[in-house]
Amino acid sequence: MEMEMFTALRSAGVPEDKARAATESVAHEIDRCFRTRTEPLATKGDLAELRSAITELRAATQADIADLRATTQADIADLRATAQADIADLRSTTQADIAALRSTTEAGFADLRSTAHADVASLRSATEGNMAEFRAEVRGEFATIRTEFVDFKAEIIKWVAGLMIAQTAALGVIIKLVH
Repeated sequence: MEMEMFTALRSAGVPEDKARAATESVAHEIDRCFRTRTEPLATKGDLAELRSAITELRAATQADIADLRATTQADIADLRATAQADIADLRSTTQADIAALRSTTEAGFADLRSTAHADVASLRSATEGNMAEFRAEVRGEFATIRTEFVDFKAEIIKWVAGLMIAQTAALGVIIKLVH
């Protein structure tokens, strides 16, 4: 058949190399088509083998999944136990830190409180001392002012009495002169 096609293409005026390439291409395509159709089909034995292999594969896959599930559950349980232990350790450490902080803070407040009380007592003592001095000084100043006021009052009385006598004498002279 190849030869007939080659001869027909040559008699139609196709160059020899193109006729040979076309003939080989058609022959190759025909071989490919017939070869696929002539390959043997699967037999019942092949199908049984395939089913058996699929069943074995399914069983192996299920076993692998079961192993993986068991391993994963064990890993999760270990992780949970580790996490709970870590949380318990963290809780106890945190509680100890809080207790230490509370103790330190209370001690600091106690020191601050005692210092503040001492400062207030010192300020109160100094203020009371200053107030006592101030009171004594004010009393002394008031006593001085009273004394000066009494002296001033006596001086004014002397002046007023002197002026009254002078006015009376002046009035007596004016009356004698007018009469």
